[in-house]
Formats: sequence, structure tokens, C-alpha cells
Amino acid sequence: MRVSMAAQLLSHSTGAAIRVLVELGQLGKEAITTAFFCEFINTWFDIMNNRCVQDSLFPGTVQKINTLKEVLDVVPQLTFGKPAYKPIQAGMQMSTQAVLTLYDDLVVRGSYKYLLNGRLTQDAVENLFSQIRGQSNPHPTPVQFKQNLRLIVLAQLLHVPGSSNYNDDDTPQLLDIIRERKKQEPPIVEEDTSAAASAAEVLYYSGELSLDACETNGLYYVCGWAVFGQYCSSFRMLKKISV
Repeated sequence: MRVSMAAQLLSHSTGAAIRVLVELGQLGKEAITTAFFCEFINTWFDIMNNRCVQDSLFPGTVQKINTLKEVLDVVPQLTFGKPAYKPIQAGMQMSTQAVLTLYDDLVVRGSYKYLLNGRLTQDAVENLFSQIRGQSNPHPTPVQFKQNLRLIVLAQLLHVPGSSNYNDDDTPQLLDIIRERKKQEPPIVEEDTSAAASAAEVLYYSGELSLDACETNGLYYVCGWAVFGQYCSSFRMLKKISV
């Protein structure tokens, strides 16, 4: 299962897009329920996977705790096809109840200052298993699992961490042959500028584009995403230069 694909689908962006389509009359009002579900799951996922101290559960956190309690009330009422209790419902309830119990024991009545839920996940184990399965066989035998694990550990040990107290040796390592692939230079393809120029001329001389409200909102969204990405990359570059 690709978690990233599910996280992109059940996200705040999807819910906001559905609400816009409902306001424009392209979807019925019953779609608001789907928008609420996408935003509700997105909020729960962000709380359960927070990795920043600012987003943690502090003693005075109220809204996030109420959201987790709401999950315990909403999830049992969900139906997927036939009216039967699904494993995903049991998993969400168990995970949410575990976080609430730990928060009450460690933060509210304990000495912890906050609870970082991202440290409670098994992402590290899943990433390790993904690397092992991606070596050669998605279903390795115990012997293959041991060999792949050894190769992964050795490959990671060949890299010098940024916090190291010694300099990296530029001498090529023998085990690098296992990881490196032959780098082929991409063929030089002459770009056909005539088509691009003609398209640019059409956009320039047309005066304005005839876009409906949905296409206009989509264009604003893409432009905002591009500007935000360029801003973040420029900010990181300036931060490196200042350091």
C-alpha cells in the first residue's frame, strides 16, 4: 500500500476542491459529506504523525484532543459496503485510544512536557522492510532477507554523516560497485522551438484566456504551488549561504 497516494487523496486540498465544485454547482450538495470526510481524515492523520515540537500534544492542547475523541465517535459509525466492522476501523480506534492514554499518563499526569506522536509510528521499520524487498525479491526468503539487510547496513556505513569529526576519503570503495549503476549521459535532443514559439504567440495575441471558474481556481492553485516551491528553495539556499 502506498501511503503517500492515500494521504494525497484524503487531504485538505481534495476537500477544498470538492467544496469549490459544490459552490459552482458542478457537484451536488451531498458531496459536502465527502469533503468533510477528506478533511476529517487529513486532520486525524496530521495529529497522529506530527514530527515537529510545535505540533505536539502539550498539556494545554484542547482542539487536537477533541478531534481525537471525535474520531472515536465517528469511526464506529462508518460503513464500507456491507455493514460489517472493518480492520481499518479497529486500527484507527486502537491507535487513537493509545495516543489519548499515553497523553493522559505521560503529559497530563506525568512529567513529560509534550507528546510527539510521530515517534510512535513504525515508519522506520516499514522503510527498512521496503529497502529489503526492493533489492531483488519482494518476498525474500530468510536467507535473502539476511543478505539484503547486510548489504543495506554496509552501504549505509560507507557514507560519512554530516556530524562526523573526520573528513571523507575520496578513494573509491570496493563495495560501492554494488550500489553504483552505470551512468549514461542522456542523448542530446534538439528542442523544437517553433511549436513553443507559436503557442506563446497564440497566448500573447489572444488577449485573455477563456477559462471557467473551476479552471481559473485550478490555475491559481498551480501558480501558488509553483511560487511557494520557488520561495522555499530560495529560502533554503539563502540559509545555507548565511550559515
